[in-house]
Amino acid sequence: SKHYISARFSEVNFECVEMLYETIDSSYVAECLQVYPNGILQNQKYSEFISASNQKVQGASSGTADITYTIENAATTSSNGTSYFEYDIYVSSSTDVYFDNGLVRIQYNTDAFGQNVVGNNKVTAQRGTVTASMGDYYAPSPGDISTDVFAVGVGAELNTYNRYYLTSTPTQLLHVKMEISDCSELPDLQFTDQSTMLTLSMYTNTAGGSNLLTFDNITATDTENRDLCTMNITGMAPLQVNGGTGDIVTIMGNFFGSTKGTIMMRNADDGGASWIPLDDYDITQWTDNEIKIRVPSTLPINATNPNQLKVPGSGKIKVITQSGSTQQTDTTLEVYYSWRNDFRQNLSKSKIFLAGVDSVYDENSTNQQLGYSFIPNPNIANNSNALGCIRKAIDDWVCATEIRWQLDDSVAVISDTSDKNSTIRFGNTGASNILGQTHVWHRVCNDPNNNTMAFNPDIDITLSNAPNQNWFYDSTGTQPQPAGTYDFYSVILHELGHGHLLKHVNQTDDLMYYHAKIDQNNPIPWNERMTYFSLANLDGGQAIVNQSQPVDFSNCTKHDYPMTPLQKDNCSVSLYTDKLKEPRETDLTAYPNPFERFAKLEFELERQANVGLKLYSLDGRLVRSTPARQYTPGQHRMEINGNDLHSGLYIAILAIGSNEYPVKLIKR
Repeated sequence: SKHYISARFSEVNFECVEMLYETIDSSYVAECLQVYPNGILQNQKYSEFISASNQKVQGASSGTADITYTIENAATTSSNGTSYFEYDIYVSSSTDVYFDNGLVRIQYNTDAFGQNVVGNNKVTAQRGTVTASMGDYYAPSPGDISTDVFAVGVGAELNTYNRYYLTSTPTQLLHVKMEISDCSELPDLQFTDQSTMLTLSMYTNTAGGSNLLTFDNITATDTENRDLCTMNITGMAPLQVNGGTGDIVTIMGNFFGSTKGTIMMRNADDGGASWIPLDDYDITQWTDNEIKIRVPSTLPINATNPNQLKVPGSGKIKVITQSGSTQQTDTTLEVYYSWRNDFRQNLSKSKIFLAGVDSVYDENSTNQQLGYSFIPNPNIANNSNALGCIRKAIDDWVCATEIRWQLDDSVAVISDTSDKNSTIRFGNTGASNILGQTHVWHRVCNDPNNNTMAFNPDIDITLSNAPNQNWFYDSTGTQPQPAGTYDFYSVILHELGHGHLLKHVNQTDDLMYYHAKIDQNNPIPWNERMTYFSLANLDGGQAIVNQSQPVDFSNCTKHDYPMTPLQKDNCSVSLYTDKLKEPRETDLTAYPNPFERFAKLEFELERQANVGLKLYSLDGRLVRSTPARQYTPGQHRMEINGNDLHSGLYIAILAIGSNEYPVKLIKR
């Protein structure tokens, strides 16, 4: 009959699928598929269910069992950009019986789901464990009761012999799926009109019995009011970027919302201890399941004080949706190096380029080309130890990246202002805990294509003269740093890194880490002082020099010339890579160090392994290589013949299996 079919043919997404398994009139299938809108059809089915149930209950007797309905397993899902709230209706009986007929009425928040969810095709109800048998139970029949209440009826087929055996163990009756209209609202689900639910809930005492009984009492007080769209971050890529270069990071997940929220990164100006928010400009895309951010190097965190700058660094990323939900990424983003950018709030953060300001000698001290010449203050020039460290640090940066710098022959007292004079002085850094302060002034103009361009006309470095700053001076990198002192050479090397347009990073062993090393009680060994460059320092510094070289200043009224790199043939720099393992993991030691003819590396193995050795000069050349061979567990020693090596600093890398362990060696 049509009554029988209309109660059966809507099993999946309320489409006429189940009918295909029946021998029925094909013209009625066409009518179902082409004429009836889903919501209208479902409300019609519900009316038919109520009519049939009322007929059933007229012949039913009063029973002694109690029925309980609960809402379980609520979760938010997403498909093709649409969010859904899904949950199960569970049922149980105080006495073991056979389930025949049931009705649930659910009230909901219309701000979250809209009104008349059945008629508007915003809800589906599917069979659960109790009603899984298609030959014994009609398909669930939902219907609108009011604008904020819908009901779902389930009933056994007439003359069935296989009703479900219901016990006191809660069992799935239905699975309900509601389309979400507004994720920021709460669902506010609750059962309602329990008296009607009780009236139309029936059972039998045998699987095929014809004597229907109504339940004696009902418990349907469960509610569900969890957040509808709990944000979920599923991934992030890439995991390594450079700050201030335009690199984009994509954050993947669900339920970010359609309105842009807030992205926070770890602050490299305090080693990652605090969070800082990105500007709106740096959030390039925000959808419900994907966010794209451009990682800057410099952020003004206070619109009323644009000089209050912060630097995003390595760490997890925090996502805050407009509704206030907060979650961090599981993985960590590494900001490899950070190139200083223009920092006007919520505007394009363009790279700042180096410029040619002063005449700087080539390596042979005969020809001059444009770069930066640092004028020392008398309080620097009169301190030979400080002056020697500064001269060595400038030479090391020139050797590492070919930046055109020199220490000027003149000595003068010049104020710390944007005046095209680069200076280095002892002075007040503004706080007793600030060892050095570098002002990198920059100007903005348009390039020949009328694009905004920023460049650096001068660099002013101030080193603390506070009474509590006990400076240790050693530019050779071979002396231990005494307890309670600060390493002047590593500090000026760091401040010159800022002058090179590099910002802080959160890698603790990187030269551009915000905090200088100090031990109040014990000396710091020479090979643990921050007197070396990381690969990130070299890569970042060389990128800045290379990309600054072709800059066209012809449209800039304040400056007309790019910087020319300064190439040196005979130099080396101290290099350390934090990609390698710590030497102490294998008790790796080198002696004598410094050495004159031979150096020995001693190490200990916990298990059998292949071990090889490579020795690099600090310009990256491989100068020694010992092929890997198998070593047994225990203490071992390898020897390096340095008779034909030039004096200088080298990096020995001991390869144990797939791991590599570096140690710094000095040849006398």
